[in-house]
Amino acid sequence: MRKWAIGCGSLFVVAVIATGIYRVALNRREAARDEAALQEQFRLARADGIPTSYEEFTRTIKPAKPSENAAPVYVQLNRAKHPLSLPAGIENDLLMRPTSAHTKDAKDYLRSQGGDLALIDKAAALPRCWFNRDWSLGPAVLMPELQTMKTAARLLAFRGSVAVSEGRLPDALRDIHKMETLSVQVREEGTVIPVLVSNGIRANALHHLALWAFMHPEAPVLAKAMEPLLRDWPKSDLQQMNRDELIQLLWLVDASETKEGLAKIGVKPEDTSRLDIIAPLVLSRSKARIDMVKAERRIWAALGGTATKRAKALESAKLSRNMSMMAWPTAARIYMQLAGDVLASGDDPSDQIVEAQRLQYTALRRALGRGRIPKRIDTHDLLSPFDGKPLAYQFDGRQITVTVSISDPDILVRPLKLPSDSELKGK
Repeated sequence: MRKWAIGCGSLFVVAVIATGIYRVALNRREAARDEAALQEQFRLARADGIPTSYEEFTRTIKPAKPSENAAPVYVQLNRAKHPLSLPAGIENDLLMRPTSAHTKDAKDYLRSQGGDLALIDKAAALPRCWFNRDWSLGPAVLMPELQTMKTAARLLAFRGSVAVSEGRLPDALRDIHKMETLSVQVREEGTVIPVLVSNGIRANALHHLALWAFMHPEAPVLAKAMEPLLRDWPKSDLQQMNRDELIQLLWLVDASETKEGLAKIGVKPEDTSRLDIIAPLVLSRSKARIDMVKAERRIWAALGGTATKRAKALESAKLSRNMSMMAWPTAARIYMQLAGDVLASGDDPSDQIVEAQRLQYTALRRALGRGRIPKRIDTHDLLSPFDGKPLAYQFDGRQITVTVSISDPDILVRPLKLPSDSELKGK
């Protein structure tokens, strides 16, 4: 019996060891299969045109020669002791309530900004804007210069308003041209946030031209200057704008797995999701990476399709992407927060939204520059990109309103008003 017990025990030990070896080998084979499947998805993504590393992404941004690069000037402006600013109301008072006191305040402030405006003029005289960022930092890359460029454009518009108030229309139009240059410069990196800033600068230039034309109907040159800004408004390339999404996601999930990575994201270990402990036990992270790349390839394909087919395809693909990210709960939470911050800005860089905005300003152009503001204009050819209906235009004697017809309640395109409500109220 003793020999039998020893023999059975030995067999049991051998069986346990053999099972362990088999499982290790099986896990290794499965890991090798998953890695091969992931690399195949990366290969397919690259073939689609999606960068799969920060080195590949960096190569999508063309470097600039020092002699043609405006970026260092904007960095200098951003690092100034007193950041660029424009006091609320000072320009509105000049345009809408041009008393001698308001005019004096505007001129005094303009003189105080002479040094900054000289730098802005220097930057606007250069054809390129390349910041040479370290994209390997992922979502931790800071872009403070974008806000600086946005404020710089506002200062140019303010200087143009002062010029208009003094009858120096060519000077005002030169500042509008410089604003257009800034709108081109700021979008060189081509991702979502720079494009949003670029569209905002262009819309601000158009708004100023329209407002100047509204206040000075005797000067049709102001309304006419809207035409090149409308004609040259870049189309939204949604794939180009979102080409960094995959590498951002991969960076986040990798960083969320270590304390060092969490520190780079700015998350303390005690602030991570409690599900981070459970998720790897019930979900395969290697397979989740594969699914993530697959989903991003589907998103990429949808972004390259027509607007009518895009919505459902994007909804399905993004759901798959979000499900794959559940293997990294903290990373998923951070990504949703980052995406929400962009949407919370109230802007949308989609091609339909941008086209709707361009059409609204086109309607304004038709109403302006021919003397008395008409109560009605022909908009039969200005068709909503959402439902194909003509834009609605009206003028009540004080304010023009241009509205885009939208059948989807989830899409928001605000009516374009000239002057705006805040300009009329003096806020």
